[in-house]
Amino acid sequence: MVLLVLGLSAVARPARAVRPSCDDLLSALTVGQSREQVARDFGTTQARIGVCADQAKQRDRQEARREQFEARRAERGLSVE
Repeated sequence: MVLLVLGLSAVARPARAVRPSCDDLLSALTVGQSREQVARDFGTTQARIGVCADQAKQRDRQEARREQFEARRAERGLSVE
C-alpha cells in the first residue's frame, strides 16, 4: 500500500507553470505588439512587462556608463581590465 501511494505521488506531481522570460516579452514588444497584446499572448501582466522594460533600460544605462568609464581610463593610460 505504501509503495502504491509513493508511486502515485511521484507521477501525480503538480505541473510547473512556465513563465516567459523578460527577453521573450521585450522581443514581442520590439516586433510592434502593444503591452496589452503581449500580456494576453504570454499570460502575464502589463506590470511585469513594464518591469522588464525598466530593467532593460537600466542595463543599457549601466553599460553606457561602464563604457564611458573605460574610455576615460584608456585616455589616461590606465589599464582597462
